Amino acid sequence: MDEKTAIFQFEIKSALRGCLEIPVFLKIGATRFSGTLPAVKRSFIILAFLLVISTFIFPEDEKFADKSFLWSLGLLSLNIVLSMIAYMATIYFLKPNAVTKDQFWQFVSAYNWLGIPALIIHLPFVFLAVSGLQTWDDVYPMMGLLIIYTYAFQAFFITHLFKTTWYMGIAFTIIDLLIGEIGGNISEFLMTKLF
Repeated sequence: MDEKTAIFQFEIKSALRGCLEIPVFLKIGATRFSGTLPAVKRSFIILAFLLVISTFIFPEDEKFADKSFLWSLGLLSLNIVLSMIAYMATIYFLKPNAVTKDQFWQFVSAYNWLGIPALIIHLPFVFLAVSGLQTWDDVYPMMGLLIIYTYAFQAFFITHLFKTTWYMGIAFTIIDLLIGEIGGNISEFLMTKLF
């Protein structure tokens, strides 16, 4: 096994451990993600995979029922791209001065990887709704609580990676939520006007 393959395997194992540790609020999880530029680029493969899976399993808005799978994937992808660019730029300029460039790249990598546990914790409820055991209306309140939980472990991660206060971690997480909502509205407007 050559050195690049060994590094790649180590990065994957370490990131997956971080994906297990951060959701159970273990501080060590904040150190598991690589801040190298190649690792950050590879983390976008995880994001692309999660986009496709999410488009398949989550119900689409009734007003877009006549749209194709590719259109729905385009809508979600545009939303993620716009929101992520805006969010990462905001974090870059608002981060504490003590945060290094490596820590920022670690944050970008982890942001993509932490989509895995966020998706996994939703899957049982998606299964209940898809299988007909529960309706989507019954499942949505619990999924709302799970979204709050995913934002909680994101705030925990930011707090420990940037070695900042909980207030900053929570503020950065709320910014993510707000930018995501704005990005969703802009994406919906663009996709419906252009396609």
